[in-house]
Amino acid sequence: MIGKKPERPKGGWKIHEKQLQELWDWVNRERVLDGPGVQNTGNGKKITWRADDFSPMFRPYFNRESKYIIKMGIRTGYVYAPYDDGNSTHLPMLNRFPFEPKIGNSTLSSTPSPSLTLENSATNYIFLKLTWGSFSSAVGGFTHDSSHAFKISDQVTATNYTGYAGQHDHTGYTGYESDHTHGGSGSSSGDQHRHTIEAVTTHLHTIPALTVGTGYVKINKKTYYLTAAEFITQTSDTPPTETETVTNMLAGWIKLDANGDLDTATNDGSRWFIEGPVYADKNPIYITGKSSPDRTEPVAPVASSGETIPGE
Repeated sequence: MIGKKPERPKGGWKIHEKQLQELWDWVNRERVLDGPGVQNTGNGKKITWRADDFSPMFRPYFNRESKYIIKMGIRTGYVYAPYDDGNSTHLPMLNRFPFEPKIGNSTLSSTPSPSLTLENSATNYIFLKLTWGSFSSAVGGFTHDSSHAFKISDQVTATNYTGYAGQHDHTGYTGYESDHTHGGSGSSSGDQHRHTIEAVTTHLHTIPALTVGTGYVKINKKTYYLTAAEFITQTSDTPPTETETVTNMLAGWIKLDANGDLDTATNDGSRWFIEGPVYADKNPIYITGKSSPDRTEPVAPVASSGETIPGE
């Protein structure tokens, strides 16, 4: 604690009194007050550096379990993503909700803290694996076929038409292919004969009224929401193949030598890409609303190629 502050001096020669009072005022202004970062010693007050307790979300830390076994832990952080229980129709129940990732079966904040085992003589790639659920619903504002759809045209009724576009004539025809008899065989069957198709002068046929029904397009919207988040590790430099329900975010990588030490001989040795909350989303897709389509939707993505991992 700071000792008792002395009284402001007074008395004596005026010049001395003025000088002492000015010195006292200066010391009073510049004195060090007790508080965090101030340490009392026998020789005076010592200003100490105080470590900042703040640590960003998902900051990694490392423990050497044995001479050659390195474990990596990850500080608690949160993924903000859509939440739903699978019973919604158009929009998820919550558009942004905090999810705490796991390592294995334990959340990052569990006690004891979960960790990933890193392999020596290899580059370890750490991914944040996001698993998605989904629900599908018909979109469109018109009721159709016990569901909903988009209307593409209203019912149209054409008027009768007798314009010259239908003008034509029939000529008389007596070709042999028309020869025939009536009745059975024998003399009672009648003589072979032909019917003459009489020529008809130019005339028009009436085009009857045409009715076009209302058209609809049935489309389903597939909306995704997060169901799980987990940190995983692999030594292959080929990212895991994406699927409809799994997204793999590269969180970082670390290269270890045979002794479990950081290997910087050929590259940076390590990179970490996540220090703070993660905002994750998966765009909805639109698929046919009809049953038994000719292909499965959505079409699965192909394996990635040609990507360059930062720092390598």
